[in-house]
Amino acid sequence: MERAVGLYRCPGSPPFACILESGKCSYIGQDAYRSGNHKPDFDALPWEAEYRATKQKA
Repeated sequence: MERAVGLYRCPGSPPFACILESGKCSYIGQDAYRSGNHKPDFDALPWEAEYRATKQKA
């Protein structure tokens, strides 16, 4: 089974991450992301605005 990969993080209380798993995107909380040992590390994920700006340049 394909492992979920973090794409970007979003501000919130608590912050959450967008992950890609089996070709579908979903959102999970910061604690679930960290406890699931997803990669890259939560703190290394770009913020959503940075992620979208990079995607638009490509």
